[in-house]
Amino acid sequence: MKFVLKKWVNRTPSPSGVYNILKRAGMNKLSTKEKEEKRKIIRERAGELAHIDCHYLSKDIIVNESKRYYLVCVIDDV
Repeated sequence: MKFVLKKWVNRTPSPSGVYNILKRAGMNKLSTKEKEEKRKIIRERAGELAHIDCHYLSKDIIVNESKRYYLVCVIDDV
């Protein structure tokens, strides 16, 4: 049986509402196979996966300088 209330036609359900409906139906968790696929990161050679951060240094650290200095940090996957 499928029905739609007129007052809910143009509304979007909240994320918590969708979660509660899925939880009630037992569909709120990924299967083991889906979890394994999600965690798998494919890389063939070193250097293909890295994390890069770039921050500017505070002027309190460097005294009497008008230039802005940056700190760049790169972490490789090896």
